[in-house]
Amino acid sequence: MFKSTEHVHDYESYPAFSVEAIELLEQKGISMIGTDGPSVDPLTSEELLAHHACRRAIILILKGL
Repeated sequence: MFKSTEHVHDYESYPAFSVEAIELLEQKGISMIGTDGPSVDPLTSEELLAHHACRRAIILILKGL
């Protein structure tokens, strides 16, 4: 599970995953990630690169924990 930080983030500034981070998780055999943020991508992302990287790696995403 990924907990952003102790700092309270607003909806538009939460930490997001990079494609490289997803690839590292795949190499480590991770099959599911959970985050306390609303998404694995930045709110303004139109490409949703982390979502696509998770799909390619067959990593499930659990958001908003």
